[in-house]
Amino acid sequence: MDKLGDVVQRILVIDDEKGILDVVQSVLSRAGFKVEIALNGRKGIQKFDGGTFDLVITDILMPEIDGIEVVKHIRNSDRPYTPIIGCSGTPWLLEEGEFEQVGGSKTIKVDVRIIAATHRDLSEEVQKGNFREDLYYRLYVIPMMLPALRDRKSDIPHLISHFLEHSNQKNDRDVKEITDEALDMMMSYSWPGNVRELQHVVERAVIMSNNVIMKSEDFLLEQKNWKKMQPSTLEEMERTMIEASLERNQGNLTKAASQLGITRQTLYNKIKRYQ
Repeated sequence: MDKLGDVVQRILVIDDEKGILDVVQSVLSRAGFKVEIALNGRKGIQKFDGGTFDLVITDILMPEIDGIEVVKHIRNSDRPYTPIIGCSGTPWLLEEGEFEQVGGSKTIKVDVRIIAATHRDLSEEVQKGNFREDLYYRLYVIPMMLPALRDRKSDIPHLISHFLEHSNQKNDRDVKEITDEALDMMMSYSWPGNVRELQHVVERAVIMSNNVIMKSEDFLLEQKNWKKMQPSTLEEMERTMIEASLERNQGNLTKAASQLGITRQTLYNKIKRYQ
């Protein structure tokens, strides 16, 4: 991308599917390019004529004015040598493992595997007409349902350790760990933003804090989401504390009981009661 960035600054992306436009625009913008988008061939031609672009990326299969017409227009304009990337046939590529370049006649075979992720119900989006049905069934080969972070809290301590290490390296800091109280707080939070929110919370704390061992007050959490997860009864509070202690001690009952100030047998009995 560095070499491309030396010569390409402004990119025009043309596609009749808004979801694709949003993804491409987001990726290219994060890479430092100035991106403009057009939702069909006609608007794409209008934007091209009204501006100066170093690269045009266009879908080929579009209603009314398709990508081929867009290419012809650019080649007959006063900027005929503007680089163009034509994109289409994703379902065909997934199914057949081959494609042809725009304007070319040679079939190129590829060996690719696509890993796609989304937080939306794609079957529902297909029914609404927001996602292509043929693409959905070509992607839906080995589905994996990943629960929200609040439903797999056993991952939180490991993720915190990972993000601490990463944030230390990125920001030249030397945070060693977080206190038990801080971990209890993180385990009790709802994490509506899932893993990405946890990552940002940890990195922000690493940057802003001067502590080698992070405390609860070092972590800035959304108050509205914190309140939702507060135990409403003594029993729920006890259960939350037991779960956090077991997670922190990797399921070791003896260590967890010692930390909680109760006997191992008492802890065992409470676990059986809450199961």
